[in-house]
Amino acid sequence: MRQDQGLGAGKTIWRGLAGLLILAVLGLRAAGAASPSDQVGLRLTVDKPQVAVGDSLTLSLEFKQVGSGNGIQTGEPSVPTPENFELRGSSSSTQVIASDGNVYEVMTTKYNLVATKEGVETLGPASLIYLDPKKGRQEIQSDTVRVTVTPKSAFSFFSRPRQAPTTGPTPPAADDLQDVKPLTPHYGFFIVLFWLVVVLLVVGFVVRLWKRRPVSPAAPMAQGEETWRDSIKKLFNEELPSKEFCLKLSLLVRQCLEERFGFPAADYTTGEILGALRAAKASSDTQEAAEKCLKVCDRVLYAEGVLGSKDNLKAWALVLAPKTPKKK
Repeated sequence: MRQDQGLGAGKTIWRGLAGLLILAVLGLRAAGAASPSDQVGLRLTVDKPQVAVGDSLTLSLEFKQVGSGNGIQTGEPSVPTPENFELRGSSSSTQVIASDGNVYEVMTTKYNLVATKEGVETLGPASLIYLDPKKGRQEIQSDTVRVTVTPKSAFSFFSRPRQAPTTGPTPPAADDLQDVKPLTPHYGFFIVLFWLVVVLLVVGFVVRLWKRRPVSPAAPMAQGEETWRDSIKKLFNEELPSKEFCLKLSLLVRQCLEERFGFPAADYTTGEILGALRAAKASSDTQEAAEKCLKVCDRVLYAEGVLGSKDNLKAWALVLAPKTPKKK
């Protein structure tokens, strides 16, 4: 019987200890819930640890707390004014994140900084003042970040990039300077580049001239007016696709104008031909016929236009046929 009483007393003791442990855990949770200020954090980060003078840097400040609307009143975070940077703007955002059964509210402020002078600077610590309903006015600080600002790298076609000074042998004395040969600039690369540009320009000019010449077979060069007119009529009697027909007609019209007025019409654009006709004081009928023929051909060849009726084209082309000189 005494043994049973001992076992009962032991169970009572263990039950009491378990109850005390449960009460302690509940008390800690209640204390944590009653003091939300213990569950806040402030972090300061940068997007890169090194920048050059004139480059931009993004500084991010994150304020994180457990729960949303838990009684904590916060103000705007503040960051000490940097010496090597200039503030160009800032933006803020707030988001709520659910993770591991808890809800976190994260307020992020991003500062756009531009490096103004070289050196090593420690950014931060950032600070934030908040009002805890139980503890009153509180302040939290972030960690710090070191950023290196390097000199702005300058690039020039005629000079070598600046190199950082290195430790080495002592320079020669003043008496020995006459034995030191001056450094000659290396212009070999630029000479090759210059001649390469010249060659490309010449090739481009030749190709441009070649493209301006018609590529279709030349029409027969006739001397008499009747022969020219026969060549025009023969072309209009052929069953040719629109583009091939306009290509041959454009060449034939240019040959007629070159025969009549003596300027190299085969190498001229339509605008240049019309200008040459005005300078040669050609008749208004000739100028109008040449303009209409050539513009119709240009529209079909280069603007995917529709050829339409050939009757008017034939009449205009016949007007441009060279005239047989009258015998004296």
